[in-house]
Formats: sequence, C-alpha cells, structure tokens
Amino acid sequence: MPRLHIIENASAGNEFAIICSVTINDIIPDKEIITDSPLGKIINIGDCAEHACQYLPVGELVRVERLGDRSCLVIANGKVLIAEKLFSWICTKLKATSFIKVHQNHLVNVGYIKCMSESRETLELKNRELLPVLPKKEAKILEWIQEETIAS
Repeated sequence: MPRLHIIENASAGNEFAIICSVTINDIIPDKEIITDSPLGKIINIGDCAEHACQYLPVGELVRVERLGDRSCLVIANGKVLIAEKLFSWICTKLKATSFIKVHQNHLVNVGYIKCMSESRETLELKNRELLPVLPKKEAKILEWIQEETIAS
C-alpha cells in the first residue's frame, strides 16, 4: 500500500516538515509518485524504499473523518483516501497546524470553512459539504470565521 506524507512549508527550494505519515488505500491522481522528497532522499522514513510515497501539502487536506479504527482523508481535488491510522492519532498531529475539531468525528482545515448555519448546528465547507458541529465548538468556530471576515 502507498504511503502519504502530509507536509508543511512545501515550496520549491525550501525545506519542509513531515507532519505525519500514513498508509493509504490509493494513489492521489495527478500527483507524481516519488521515492525521493522534493529536496532529495528522505531520511528517517525507511518504508519509502519499499512502497510508493506521495507528498501532500497540508493546505490541500480539507478534512479528516473518523472511520472506525481508520480515518477518511478528503483532499481538495475531491479524492477521498482511507488512512490506516486512528482518527485520534491524526488529530494530535494536525491540531498544531490550521485544523479544528468541529465534532467528535470531524477535523477540518479552517481554510476550507465557508460558513456556519444560522442554527449553528452545521458547518458548510467551500466544497459544499455540510458537517455537524458540537455545541461546545460553536464559539471557537464563529471566532475564526469573524477573524477571517475582518482580514478579508
């Protein structure tokens, strides 16, 4: 099975950090399969020599959903991948970046939040998905939406 390395600070000529690595069920279309990183051979990830590896900038990851003992990764191009990692493990890795847990089963990249419903029970993403919102998360989500509105 292929490996997906979710990275941050990815740009040509710059170093990047691997946030987390997961085994996935499929290759992301339109992404080159590489066994080397954009900066040369990967160090400390031995399985890239044995498996196809891909690199996904964290900004292209829309959301993560709990799927039993695995996790569902929704990517900006519409592709859905199944990761062989617990949702809680992925949450721990991604919460330090621009992700917010909006429900016990959903972690969302804040860059893809469009708006919250008037009832404050659902969240609409830019890809038109609707996700449930836990009442205790409402204030944090609304605060982020207001900050983004002011910044725009």
